[in-house]
Amino acid sequence: MMRPGFQAYLAQFRALSEAYWSTHVERALEEFEKSGVGGATWAAGTRWKPGMSQLEIDAIEHDFGARFPEEYRAFLAILNATNNSAIWSLFEGDTLQKAAPRRIFSDWVDGLEDIKRTQEDVVSGILFDVENGAFWHDEWGERPNDVDDVRRHVRDLVESAPKLIPLHSHRFLVADLDLEPAPVLSVMQSDVIYYADCIEDCLAADFPDLALGLEPPEMVIDEKTCFSALRAVPFWGALLS
Repeated sequence: MMRPGFQAYLAQFRALSEAYWSTHVERALEEFEKSGVGGATWAAGTRWKPGMSQLEIDAIEHDFGARFPEEYRAFLAILNATNNSAIWSLFEGDTLQKAAPRRIFSDWVDGLEDIKRTQEDVVSGILFDVENGAFWHDEWGERPNDVDDVRRHVRDLVESAPKLIPLHSHRFLVADLDLEPAPVLSVMQSDVIYYADCIEDCLAADFPDLALGLEPPEMVIDEKTCFSALRAVPFWGALLS
């Protein structure tokens, strides 16, 4: 059963964020250069795409090969994804440059390449730590001597683990996990963090300008129980901090 107020919160978030985008001015590369930090800026004219039907979400789940949390199904039905990509300014060596446009929120219809790239980034990040930082978890068994065998072993572990559902950038939900609200993980290389208790807390933390003043619905969360459930998730739980 859906939490009271959750769907209404998403509808309000949609309205307020579209109002924000209607007056948003794209940040120029020069602004990022002045701050010395790369990042993304919303494109002019950004709006949410129409929400998806339950049949459409069923089809996406089938293609993805795992069950979405009910709250993420509600997210797709009400918010879905934005109608265009964000504009990125990222460092190439020591130089900040315009990068290829990339969606922020996962678009399961028109942005499958971005989703695949995000999934590959997760594996590549773990492999980077394994190959360059001597990282290896005891639960993975004995470390192979050959580097190609190491890569295959890690990829096999990820492939057999519960799937991570990309919410946006490096924020993920865990598929086939019966927790309500649905907790959000942050995954950066082998660093997996219990980032937010729920989707709305993640939205409020990562996109504070989009819905200023919007209060998430009240709820009581047993973080200890939630953390324990996440700890029990094969592969990802062992990396959780």
